[in-house]
Amino acid sequence: MFEIFKRQPHGNVLWVGTANDEDEVSKTVIKLHAVNPGTYFAFDERTQIKHIFKAEELDGGSAASQ
Repeated sequence: MFEIFKRQPHGNVLWVGTANDEDEVSKTVIKLHAVNPGTYFAFDERTQIKHIFKAEELDGGSAASQ
């Protein structure tokens, strides 16, 4: 299970939803970015890895993991 967040001004984050797998995360973040551009990230509860989707990367279709 992935928790999806949008980075807000001043470092705050906004929870925007959940997804079952990486494919669903990517599709959800792309849809959200189309309506409300910005940096999103998804936290994988199983592996404890954060996947970051920056605005400029979303336009190019890639994500970074931390």
